[in-house]
Amino acid sequence: MPPTVTLTRGDIRMLAAALRGLTVLMLVVFTLLPAGCQGQARSPSPGPALAPSYPSGNLQEVAPPGAVLQLQQQLLGRQPRLNILAPANGSLLPDGPWALRVAVEDWPLADAGPLGIGPHLVVQLDGEPPLRVGGGSSPLEVPMAPWPPAATA
Repeated sequence: MPPTVTLTRGDIRMLAAALRGLTVLMLVVFTLLPAGCQGQARSPSPGPALAPSYPSGNLQEVAPPGAVLQLQQQLLGRQPRLNILAPANGSLLPDGPWALRVAVEDWPLADAGPLGIGPHLVVQLDGEPPLRVGGGSSPLEVPMAPWPPAATA
């Protein structure tokens, strides 16, 4: 049976102070040690150091466009949910084209247009380009290309 150790509040305070001191010591050592090693391994610099540059002129924050603010207000408080209906989890994809079927709840899908503005869904399969989906009702059926993509020669 291991020995029993009883610690008083004073013992705990002394341990905490010792740990704080050890932490400070380790921070100092780990801060100074890399600087000392880098100083020995450095090669002479090829030229003068570049001075930092700062923005010039008057900068000011600009409010988002009105359409963005309206859209933000319309979507505030929504809790969108997405369920993948097909293909089923663990199923194999066919050699040819296939369809992704999704059910979207509490999210008004709209055609995002070329700029991608508005509530929409983005589908991206691995390294393929993203596909914006919107303007339909749930459940959505998204046609997908054969997977894996054909190797290009």
